[in-house]
Amino acid sequence: MAKSTQYACDHCKALRGDANHWFCLLISNFNLSVWTWNAGVNQPGVLHLCGEECLHAEISSAIAAGQGQQVFRQRPAADQVISERGEAA
Repeated sequence: MAKSTQYACDHCKALRGDANHWFCLLISNFNLSVWTWNAGVNQPGVLHLCGEECLHAEISSAIAAGQGQQVFRQRPAADQVISERGEAA
């Protein structure tokens, strides 16, 4: 059986589908990095976000948490749902 990885949005918990336009967000000490879905999705600490609304909400939270401080809050790596499905022989 082959394993496929299915990602859940770190903001609203929606599951990623084939037609979704997802974003990745990395919050580090003094930076916010945003990129569209690509091979960098498995970097440690990356948030997986299902669209602009969830991306904006997470950026807003990071900025608000960083007001008056030198560091943004950091979140653990995204939860991943692993599912198994058989492949045709």
